[in-house]
Amino acid sequence: MNETQARKDFLNAIDGVIKVSRARSTGVIVFAVDGERFGVDTNYGAEPFSTICDEHGGVCSHATKTAALLWLSAPEQWCPFCME
Repeated sequence: MNETQARKDFLNAIDGVIKVSRARSTGVIVFAVDGERFGVDTNYGAEPFSTICDEHGGVCSHATKTAALLWLSAPEQWCPFCME
């Protein structure tokens, strides 16, 4: 098992993680979470799902699970470090 797959498996085992993938656009591992279960700010429940850049820790919150999953493929649009 390579290092990337080991990291993805580790993240998948964490409570609240919905999906883990590698963004083709930047090459970083990104993951979507149920914010309440994972422990990130949900803006008082208004944005219960988030996408997170594993390499940089950038977080983007979303109102729906579908939106969180869609944004996984484009961390250069929401992770401040991938934007640079």
